[in-house]
Amino acid sequence: MQTILGIIIFSIIVCSFVKLKFGIAIYLVYFFLVPYLNIDIGKINLSYNFVNLLILIAFVIDFKIRHKYKIEWSLFKPFFLYFFLFIL
Repeated sequence: MQTILGIIIFSIIVCSFVKLKFGIAIYLVYFFLVPYLNIDIGKINLSYNFVNLLILIAFVIDFKIRHKYKIEWSLFKPFFLYFFLFIL
């Protein structure tokens, strides 16, 4: 069962970097339908926040590089503060 869920999470990560809308759609379906938050890909254990961080990075890459939009980084300051305080 964990291997199947790991494959689904891996496909979410890959789809997020290839086609952001499709990756987020799969992520939302996984989030609402699967009540399992521990993510194992093989013997590698990923935290749920790590996958959320990868989706955020895919979002920034999609808007900054592909669409050439200017991103206002001050909007991300509370997220960065929360993320670094959570690590400590």
